Amino acid sequence: MEQYLRDSKILTIWEGTSFIHGMDLVNRKMRMDGGIPFVNWMNVIGAFIAENRNAAGFGREMENLAKGLACLQSLKALYDSWFDNFAGKRQLIPLHAVRMLFVCAQVQVAECLMEQALIAQRKLDGLPAEDHERAF
Repeated sequence: MEQYLRDSKILTIWEGTSFIHGMDLVNRKMRMDGGIPFVNWMNVIGAFIAENRNAAGFGREMENLAKGLACLQSLKALYDSWFDNFAGKRQLIPLHAVRMLFVCAQVQVAECLMEQALIAQRKLDGLPAEDHERAF
């Protein structure tokens, strides 16, 4: 019983934090300055995909990143339509805010990992076959 009580407190703190961040994302950050900073961020990821779409050995990964970005763009459009429908009314939109937060995080982390992988591949391609650094 004591363990369940402790666990329930920890879970409410974690969920509370995630929910607050999710609400901040969908109600403030995605709407800031007419949504331009958020759209610019998505455009940076889109430009990265376009620039590296044909990178040798990374086609499937870039395709998956593009799918993630497309999902993010469609979710942004969905939230925009909800906000447009409630224009002039003080209404928070908590629906799936935590999921939106996780989608944003996954797309950003995937883009960072792909960038690191491409840098590593370029460095590896520049090393001679017998170089001891290749193993790393």
